[in-house]
Amino acid sequence: MIDTLVYEKRRNERVALSIQVEVSYTDIHQQPQLERTHTLSVDEHGARIATASFHPVGQMIHLSIPHLGRSAHCFVRWCSAPANGAYEIGVEMEDQSNVWGVQERHMRCA
Repeated sequence: MIDTLVYEKRRNERVALSIQVEVSYTDIHQQPQLERTHTLSVDEHGARIATASFHPVGQMIHLSIPHLGRSAHCFVRWCSAPANGAYEIGVEMEDQSNVWGVQERHMRCA
């Protein structure tokens, strides 16, 4: 149900693309956390990311792509229920920089 609702509100279609990323955030105990994970899909405004932790909607995270030397601040827009011990989060970039290195024309709906 969440995927359908998120898709209906989407500005651009996401591209299925697995990119190794690091997600930095402050947990509920106010402790800094770093998770090495990967994207499931990306678009010019954000991404869907696999994660081991629950992230509340509205949380600010720092997304880093170490092998590209790029990073961005993002807001969590949704978090799935856990499936097989993992979550998925939808994030929106705070600003509109192309952190993925994918040409914009590949991210437009056909």
